[in-house]
Amino acid sequence: MLAVTLDVDWAPDQMVEHLVRLLDSRGIPVTVFCTDPVTGQGELATNLARLASSSVELGWHPYFVPQRTPTAVVESLHRQYPDALGWKSHQGLTGWPLQQACVENGIKYEILTFATSEAVRPYRPYAGIDYTLLHNNFTDAECLKRDGYRWAPESVPFIEDAESNSLYVMTFHPHILYYNLTTNAEYLAGKPGYHRMDERAASSNRDRAGPMSLLLDLIAGLPQSCFTTPGRYLGLMKEGGT
Repeated sequence: MLAVTLDVDWAPDQMVEHLVRLLDSRGIPVTVFCTDPVTGQGELATNLARLASSSVELGWHPYFVPQRTPTAVVESLHRQYPDALGWKSHQGLTGWPLQQACVENGIKYEILTFATSEAVRPYRPYAGIDYTLLHNNFTDAECLKRDGYRWAPESVPFIEDAESNSLYVMTFHPHILYYNLTTNAEYLAGKPGYHRMDERAASSNRDRAGPMSLLLDLIAGLPQSCFTTPGRYLGLMKEGGT
């Protein structure tokens, strides 16, 4: 099974909403990991809690800075997104203090950010605590850094196992998807305009092979039953369905 996730970072709300609507129109659930607007880019990020629905699962994507404790960051996110089920660190930071703060604020799972192409069964690191670790399996930003990466389903190592009961988490970023970026150079060049939505620039890249075409090809080539969210998957595990 595949879990499509969006790491919002500080992308414009309308860009995130556009991508959520696109996936929803194709019957694909998505998990949106929202970054704390109090840190990093301040007023450039707003509250996306309104996106929560039967097809949209919310999570946290915290950005940790030295002057803020894990507790302060987590409590800020909890106030904005009290219904979030999981989290995935913006910088890959994890560890007991962060996990404990998340558990105390109702979080049920964490996705470890560094990608592995193999399925790793979700597991609970602490006895007696309902907190599960999952592994990420694909990140569009890492593929941008590979020279000549072929944006096609056959380039995804686990695609042949997508219809199994294993879970594969796929991480995309709104900016990379919307502009269908194919190289790290394009990504870096677009950084100054990260918080704007340029339909003309997006249209010029729409017809080429890139992360957007890869995602759409996966959606078109696999049954809807292959797609889930981490929260739904863990629910099935508890029911003994996987």
